[in-house]
Amino acid sequence: MPFPDTSFDAATLIHVGMNIADKRMVFREVRRVLVPGGIFGIYDQMREAPGNLTYPLPWATTRAASFVDEPETYKRLLTEAGFEIIWERSYREDALAAFQRQPLPQPGAALPPLGLHVTMGPGIIERGANFL
Repeated sequence: MPFPDTSFDAATLIHVGMNIADKRMVFREVRRVLVPGGIFGIYDQMREAPGNLTYPLPWATTRAASFVDEPETYKRLLTEAGFEIIWERSYREDALAAFQRQPLPQPGAALPPLGLHVTMGPGIIERGANFL
């Protein structure tokens, strides 16, 4: 990253990691630009179960473009980069509950005036169904 060492007090990675193949390099660079004791918060899509993913997904149309990893991989790479894990939480149940409260439209159904399809395009219906 084009910043001097210890340039920031905090950094975040929000819904990006599943698009990054070399997380090791990213975490090392974030550690470099943070001050000692700086905070690095991650809110990301992570694999919580084994099995094949069905594409397209919200972040990738093919397996070749998807770099989603398990929480254990994140923790290992963060620790190797010099971070201490001080807190973690899975939001899996919260995400599933949100989709139950506001389900995606069925394929071929009329789209409501507001929804994920407005910001992510109508393809989000198939991508979202595969994600669930």
